[in-house]
Amino acid sequence: MESTEQKVSRLEERIEAAFRLILRHADRHGGGGPDPTKVTTSAHPRLHSMTEALDHSGSISSTQHGTISTGNLHPEYTDATELATAVSDHAGASDPHTGYQKESEKAQASGYASLDASVHVVQLPADCSYTAGAGKIPLGNAVSGKLHAGWIQEVLAYADLTDDPYADHNARHEPGGADPMAVDAAAATGSLRTIGTTATAACAGNDARLSDARTPAAHGPSKHTEGTAWRLIYLNADGDETEIVLGADGTFLESNGAAAAPAFRAIVHGDVGTTSMKQTIVLTAGAGRATTTAGCSAPTLIEAGTNDVDYVVLDFDKDTDEYAFWGPVVMPDNWDGSTVTAVFYWTAAAGSADQTIAWAIQMASRANDEAIDAAWGTAVTVSDALIATGDVHVSAASGAITPAGTPAGGELLFVRVMRDVSEDNLAGDARLIAIKIEYGVSALST
Repeated sequence: MESTEQKVSRLEERIEAAFRLILRHADRHGGGGPDPTKVTTSAHPRLHSMTEALDHSGSISSTQHGTISTGNLHPEYTDATELATAVSDHAGASDPHTGYQKESEKAQASGYASLDASVHVVQLPADCSYTAGAGKIPLGNAVSGKLHAGWIQEVLAYADLTDDPYADHNARHEPGGADPMAVDAAAATGSLRTIGTTATAACAGNDARLSDARTPAAHGPSKHTEGTAWRLIYLNADGDETEIVLGADGTFLESNGAAAAPAFRAIVHGDVGTTSMKQTIVLTAGAGRATTTAGCSAPTLIEAGTNDVDYVVLDFDKDTDEYAFWGPVVMPDNWDGSTVTAVFYWTAAAGSADQTIAWAIQMASRANDEAIDAAWGTAVTVSDALIATGDVHVSAASGAITPAGTPAGGELLFVRVMRDVSEDNLAGDARLIAIKIEYGVSALST
């Protein structure tokens, strides 16, 4: 492609050739030429100005040379720089020829058709027609886009409709046909379905699997999402799911047995169950006494001297079995009369770590008109190891202690404790501080 510089150079050559032609013309028709003609400046100003710049040899006159060399051309002329700018502006314009369509608009919307030997268009719009006619091209309706019924009739008039394309459609796709469909294919695959019980077969309308009596698969609460909010579900006597409305604030759900519906009701006295519930009685050393026979020391005040901490103990000798007793204690009316347990709180004045103490406890319960002088219940022993002298020691709970008699709430409970020296090796007096008795209850209160 020719560059702008090449175009400017070629144009300059043509201008120079034109000047030379004008000069020869002037020589011929000038005052000294073979065919002189009077030429006035007013009649031919451009010719006058151009010839004025050149002498008869075609060179620029000395008069104009200085002006031209400084770039001050005659205003009728265009210099090379101006010409190059004009050409560049023309080439860079987005659409310099507004009277023509651009090549980029070929085969585009609102453009022009791209035609070649294999592409044809209707030359005259009159050749297209919405209604059927001889020598016309069918044209769809401008609104619906559909062909006029007349055109359809023309097509049908020449079509061979004697062969029904659907006559053997079913047979073609049945097993053994020319184009058989699959039978009982996987889910989401088009196929023929047989009636049966296999995974891909269709289910008959009277199939037992569709019965309401069919046992549903096992499922959890997440499958029940359509119930009413804030309801409980239980199975009634017929095994049907039944909803029950939540009770008022502070009420609880009470079972009415296996044959009646549960219900919410307010809490009243005696509603809370007491199974495995325990209450406590504490027997302190200050409340205990040495027994008349083989008794331990009397309650003794001990001071822990560094911080002047006073506490009362019962001292039990290391060489002889000694006893102490409490009570009798009046048992609460809600005692259920069952066995009790005991936990011993103790310390020691002497001994070394890992030496042991053995505490034995026995009880007797006496009701109205029962003899006080009656046998004790079987003694139960608890062993515990010394950690350090002067420290608090808490034993494990004893085994079940059965008081002698017929224990019941409201009776007198006699308690006796012994240090069984045959079962321990603590090298010093054992100091009993307190005993915690735990008993079962039949109610929280009476």
